[in-house]
Parts: sequence; C-alpha cells; structure tokens
Amino acid sequence: MTLFYPPDWPNDPWLLALCTVAALAVAGLVWVRWTPIQWRRPFEPSSGWPGSSPPNRSASIGEVQDRLGLQLLTARTMAQTSSGMPASTRLQQLDHQLAQALLSLRLMRDAMRSEPASLADGLLGLQTHFQPVLAERGIRLHWELTPQAEQVRLSARERLHLLRVVQEALDNAVAHARNATRVSMSCHLVALRGQRQNLTLAVRDDGHGAGAARHAQQPDFVGTGTGLARLEHEAAEIGARLAMGPGPEGWVVEVALPLE
Repeated sequence: MTLFYPPDWPNDPWLLALCTVAALAVAGLVWVRWTPIQWRRPFEPSSGWPGSSPPNRSASIGEVQDRLGLQLLTARTMAQTSSGMPASTRLQQLDHQLAQALLSLRLMRDAMRSEPASLADGLLGLQTHFQPVLAERGIRLHWELTPQAEQVRLSARERLHLLRVVQEALDNAVAHARNATRVSMSCHLVALRGQRQNLTLAVRDDGHGAGAARHAQQPDFVGTGTGLARLEHEAAEIGARLAMGPGPEGWVVEVALPLE
C-alpha cells in the first residue's frame, strides 16, 4: 500500500502561498455574499450622519469588494505563472498583494460599522500594515493622531473614503519616494472662520524627486494619471478637498473634510 505524506510546509513556500490565496478568496466570498443581506434590513439613520443612505454605503462597500477581488486575482495569477523573475522576488510581491487584500478586508470591516465612529481604529490598521513595509525599505513611519481629531465621529462612508486616500498616499510613498528616510501621517483639526473646522489628514515623505522630477517618475499618480483620479474620486465622494504636490522635503498629499 502506498502511503501519502503531506508536504513539508516550512520548505514549500509556494504551496503555502497558494493555500493563503485560497483562504483569502473564501473570506472575500463570505464578505461579498453576507454584505448585501445585511443592507436589506430596515435602516434607521443616526442623528448627525449626513449622506448615510443605504445605496451610498452599499456602493462604497462594493468598491472595496471590487478592489479585494482584483487583489486576490492578481495574487492568484502571480502564484500560478512564472514571469522569469527570481522566486524570492515573486514571493515578496505575492506577499505584498496578500497584505493589500487583508488591508481591504479591514477597511470593509470598518465600513460595516454603521454608527458614527472615530478614524482611530481604521488608521491603526493602516499603520500596522505600512510600518513593516516601510521599515523593510529603511524608512521610518511617524504617525500622529491628535486627541481632538480622535474625538471626531464620522459616518462609515466618510471613514472609508478618508482611509482610502491615506492608503493610496502611503502606497505612493512606498513605490515612488526615492531615497526617503521618513514618511509621516498626521490627522488633526484645523479651525476656520466662525465655528467651522476641517478634519485634515496629510501624508508627507522626504524622498528625492520633488517637483518636475517626481512628476516624471510617477505618471500614474500625478497629473492626469489614474492614481490622481482615484484620489480625487475618494475626496469628492464626501465633499472633501484634496491637495497634492511637492513640499519642503518631498511629496505631500493632504485631504481636508469640512465638519458641520
């Protein structure tokens, strides 16, 4: 009788990666199937929650689901095909795609919380994800959430779009901040005339290539590229103002949400 011995998991990283992709795909499918059922329940908007209609929330979560599906598909394709690159490089890229998929799941989980809440939990998830990614590149991540900003309660839709702006900006810093040593994220309140305030989030890096050089290096993020279009879409969806360009040391992405 022929006996079957299971593979040596620690020495078979590609098989482990494929199983991880499969597990994430199942988790994503559960989210996709479960979410629409939840939105069929009667909805009672919370007080002080502008723009909180179920279609808006469903559309926002649908976008996250689409992104999650694309990330899982990309990871699966990378695991199944050979592009001629070294196995270690492929495994590193696959790990990055899986980490991005997990981050999308975290954002989706936060968006499912229908009640107004602080950005603190979502920002902590982004910090947890990007800190080791940047550290591998020798870049320190400085994170600041002021107590006043932490007390602000936002709708799920506002939280989701703001977090996605920060995610895109940090992804840009990882990919394009040449010779950077420091990336910072700050979230604070800015007082305006009268009693009005803005909740402002800014991502800054000290990488080389600011100005025209940085513009040339990252066409997908600056100018009319898809990256800028994504950021503008995220900000416009909640009536926020987006500003982006070279700063004193590197690149700056800033989004400001007017508070009622």
